Amino acid sequence: MSRTFIALEIPITARTELYSRREEIFDSKYLRWEPIEKIHLTMKFLGDTTSNQISEISTALLHFESLGLLPLEITQFGVFKRSNTPTILWAGLSQTSALTSLYQKIEDSLAGLGFVKEIRGFNPHLTILRIKPGSDTSFINSFSGASPLNIPFQAKKLTFYESILKPSGSVYQPLTSVNL
Repeated sequence: MSRTFIALEIPITARTELYSRREEIFDSKYLRWEPIEKIHLTMKFLGDTTSNQISEISTALLHFESLGLLPLEITQFGVFKRSNTPTILWAGLSQTSALTSLYQKIEDSLAGLGFVKEIRGFNPHLTILRIKPGSDTSFINSFSGASPLNIPFQAKKLTFYESILKPSGSVYQPLTSVNL
């Protein structure tokens, strides 16, 4: 079994601008920020996936090839909380009709392969920091009142990844990619 997910690739120019803006607000070498090369927009987390399912998903992903570039924008910072305690610092994306349509098509395609559709609403975001329990979270306030980010970009690629868990953190191994 492999842990897998499908993600939109974020161009390096947009990721670099995002991290530059993050550093302007709060830069700490003591926090374990998500590495810039791992920043992506998760469209569907699949979890444990068999080799047969990996083959089926890879084939299904080919149906998304040549759909067209997806104009998006990184808009603002936000925080997910559990029991009122910050757990994830993220950067939100504009929820365009094209992005929502792609999300629904992915959900429908994978439901046809036996994967359960997500019941929570789609909240497009890029995880930039995972906050460990018991950490000092006072720095989060620096992001709460931050100016809008307004970082436009074009999404060009959809990738099916395996997430390999290691003591040093997860490693994302591409299984299949298609150009939109």
